[in-house]
Amino acid sequence: MEGLFLEVLRSIERFLQRRSDARRQQSVQQRRAVESVLDAVRETEGYLYDLREGGSKDRPREARLSRRWQRAATHVRAVDARLSRIAQVTAFGWANPDLWNHPEYRAIPTELDVVRRQCEWLLEQWDPDV
Repeated sequence: MEGLFLEVLRSIERFLQRRSDARRQQSVQQRRAVESVLDAVRETEGYLYDLREGGSKDRPREARLSRRWQRAATHVRAVDARLSRIAQVTAFGWANPDLWNHPEYRAIPTELDVVRRQCEWLLEQWDPDV
């Protein structure tokens, strides 16, 4: 009987450890997803700065921005659907800048500071010391 009790305790311990490992892995994946959005924000800010400083429009760079935003949208979808939608819209906007003038695009807040604040808020939910 004692052996059975010990085996039950070991099974419970293994279950709790697997659950803890799964939560830890999910947290890592969520953090990486949000960081991919922040990477897109950072790269976009750099490009916009270059334009403000007299740089010329660079369609290959805008295509790279579009791909980065699309990857970020895909990664963050399971974490924050609204943020994923914003990233998706931004990806299409960089792919075809004419889309920024469409009403459905103007209705979605794609401002980089809004996106950055949302990412920071999400990161703080998992680690209040951030």
